[in-house]
Amino acid sequence: MGSGYSSYQNHGSSFFASPEVVPSAPSTILTFHSKTAWKAHWETNKNSTKLMVMNFTASWCGPCRTIEPTIKALAAKFTDVIFVKIDVDELMSVSEEWKVQTMPTFVLVKKGMEVDKVVGAKKDELERKIERQSSFFASPEVVPSAPSTILTFHSKTAWKAHWETYKNSTKLMVMNFTASWCGPCRTIEPTIKALAAKFTDVVFVKIDVDELMSVSEEWKVQTMPTFVLVKKGMEVDKVVGAKKDELERKIERQRF
Repeated sequence: MGSGYSSYQNHGSSFFASPEVVPSAPSTILTFHSKTAWKAHWETNKNSTKLMVMNFTASWCGPCRTIEPTIKALAAKFTDVIFVKIDVDELMSVSEEWKVQTMPTFVLVKKGMEVDKVVGAKKDELERKIERQSSFFASPEVVPSAPSTILTFHSKTAWKAHWETYKNSTKLMVMNFTASWCGPCRTIEPTIKALAAKFTDVVFVKIDVDELMSVSEEWKVQTMPTFVLVKKGMEVDKVVGAKKDELERKIERQRF
């Protein structure tokens, strides 16, 4: 599964002159080389309210190479957006599914549906449309009515596909180990939803220890709920128990 994708991490680009882009801010662009890996990613993210930008490109496409530094800079700027790179020659069936005929084409997706599109290497139009489609999540406050995204896995296969996609990411991932019979888990659930709505640049994952016992054992979870904070595949912090303030404080500290 791991050979089916690659992640690109960049440290900024002077090509994209926007003052909001911090040169040292890391960017993550997911690239898929197999339909299996792409399908696993799609199944994981198709119901997500996060904006996903699908960049359909080709190795022989000159305009694609020209706009690539801009894409890296946009990924560094819009850290709450998922950027995906798809080579139309490697994943022809995916490009056909999205009716791509010109490279580059950028398809903006939310909850599995196309919400906008940019055909051609149109930098300003692309940034403007990403800004508009992602601005729904821009408020730093927790808005009760704002949708939150928490990924829940019910099979080891789906979890493994997600892990392979994100294990090299510099984005913070909060793994919430829970159980259906756990009272404190139910008590803190509204808080988790609010935190997911507030910290839109953080990946929140919910894992039922009874469904995915091997995953909970791998992370040495013994008490529910346990929150493991992960970056680049490594544990960077942990909260054991339904400690709302401690959890928010640690997420705030680790997300950058």
